[in-house]
Order: sequence, then structure tokens, then C-alpha cells
Amino acid sequence: MTDEQLIFKALAALDAPNNEPLRWLMGESLRSQSAWPTYPHFLLTALTRPRTGSLVSWNAWIDEFRKLLVNPDQAPPKVTADLRSKGTEVEDKLRGVGAEIQAVIELKNRGFSDFAVVPRSDMATPDFEAKFQDKRARIEVKNLGEPSDHIRMIVTDEWEKQRKLAPPRYNFNATLRHDHRGTISRKAESRLRNILAQFPDMNRAAVETLDGGVDIRLERIGNLGNSPEAVMQKQLLREGELGRIVIVNPIRLGDFEFDVSGMQALFLKALRTIVLAQAKFFGKETIDREALNVIVLRWEHPEPFYDPQMVEWTEKRIEQLYDDFGLQLRVVIFSGNGPEMSWGTLNQFK
Repeated sequence: MTDEQLIFKALAALDAPNNEPLRWLMGESLRSQSAWPTYPHFLLTALTRPRTGSLVSWNAWIDEFRKLLVNPDQAPPKVTADLRSKGTEVEDKLRGVGAEIQAVIELKNRGFSDFAVVPRSDMATPDFEAKFQDKRARIEVKNLGEPSDHIRMIVTDEWEKQRKLAPPRYNFNATLRHDHRGTISRKAESRLRNILAQFPDMNRAAVETLDGGVDIRLERIGNLGNSPEAVMQKQLLREGELGRIVIVNPIRLGDFEFDVSGMQALFLKALRTIVLAQAKFFGKETIDREALNVIVLRWEHPEPFYDPQMVEWTEKRIEQLYDDFGLQLRVVIFSGNGPEMSWGTLNQFK
């Protein structure tokens, strides 16, 4: 399809009845993003394809979010302003909006109620206000994205970059397998990006050990034959879809052990994000010692499993750090997978 046909298909899908919540909250933003598909993001891309679980979930979350607001009419203008971007920033901003939607549902499940969108102003203000145990709560929401120096993020970024530069060269599907956890060195990242750039010219699998002992295997899915792995990979890709890459990272026994380095990374990332946002609560014009200050972090954890104690430890240590200086702050960290919705709710938007 041409770019114009893709845009027409996405916007036509947006008008479907089962996308009404999505259209209500960010229809104006999606229609105004004329830079797409030069700078695609996952929601517009999903609207051009057969309906998937992600669109169903987004509509269900938005519908629940709207019901929980005492001033729902303020949400679309705020989202429209939040999603203004210069192209490449749009996906990060969209994930930030997703974090706000999910945070309201998460806090409702923890006893908060009467959520109100705080209109944008020249002052540093939080995203929402709410009630918790008859106390006014001020709520700021941030998204902790996946680390950019993990293999999945590097491969996804480089593959998309190369596809935009030369779409015909990447008119095939591929799979990259590795069993590494955590970050990789800059030397390993540079070599991995070079392999992805050169791969269309290779007639066999690229098998290599990167710096730090990181083993990878990159090959075209068509070269896997009729093996069980080939069948599994093809199930992850829709019929006729080309130019995609599947990243396979098997689960190991060690993945269930407590990850000290992962805990440290979460603590540092959460603390850095909170410090940058603290003016919303503790500035000269924003401090309010009667209100409950809440910062909610949606954590897109990079590994398939994590110990919940990592989250609890990080929340409590940061809260104690602020309390030591007489500053009241409640920290809530929740999984980037999003809140669970009932089958009946999801079924409305299939």
C-alpha cells in the first residue's frame, strides 16, 4: 500500500464503533499526525491491520479511565496537547499518555476515587487530583521506558531505522535469537547494528559472539524450513506481513533468581525521574502540606520476570529518603503490561 492508502485505512478504522473510546480521547491527535507513516507508532500501525488485543485493551482502558474522571471533558484537550511532537517523539509521548490512563485505573484499584484532570497552566502542576481516605491527593504520572541499551530495544530501533532508509532491502521477515539478560557494551551494540545493516546482503544466518560473550543468531524465517520454531515464528506474524523481525530470548532457570543489578537500575531510574518531577509538589508555588503527594511510575520492565520485592523496596526507600527531609511523597510503581480488565469489558471492543 502507498502511504496515502495506509493513512486512509487507519483513519477509517478509527471511525469504527469499537474504537469509540480511542477516537474520543485522541482522535484529534491521530488525525493531525500527518508525518505518519514516515514516523509510525504502534497505535496508528495497529489501526491498519486486522484487529489485535492491543487495540481492544487500549479501548477498554480508555473507557474505564473516562468513567473514573469527574471532568472527562478535560481529558481530550490535555492529551491533544501532550501528543504534540516533531515526529520521532510521538511514540514516547503516546506511551506517556498510556501511563496516565493506566495509572488512574491502578490507583482506583488501590482505593483512590474522584479523579480530576488538572488543566494545563503556566505553573508546574500534577496530572491529576483525586481523593484518598477523605484526603486530597495530587498525582503525577511518568513512564519508565525500557532501557535503550538492551538487545530488544537496540534491534527494534536499528531494524526500523534500516527499513525506513531502504524498504525493498528488508522485504522479508527475520528472527534474532539470544540468551542474554541486561545491558550490552557500546562495542557490542555497534557490532550488532552493523550486522543488522548488512544482513540483507547475506545469504546465510549471521551467527556471532558479541563483546562481553553475547551470542546471537540472526536469520530469515523462510530459512527455518518447516521446523516447530518456524511455525511458532510465523504465528507471531500475520499472513502476508513482511519486513518484521521476531526477537527470541528463552527463559532460563537463573531468570527466577533475585536480580541485584536490575533492582539497582530500577532504583536509579525511578529516583532520577522523580527528582525531575518533584517541582510539581515541592516548588515555591506548588507545595501543599495538607495534600497527599503521589507519583506513579509505569515501569516497562525489560525482562519477562521480575521479583515484586524489587518494586516494594524501591517505593519504600524513595519514600523514606524524602521523609527524612520532611517531604511527604507516596511512590507507586506498577507493571507496564497494564491493569487487568474483565472479559465483559474487553468483549465490548473486539
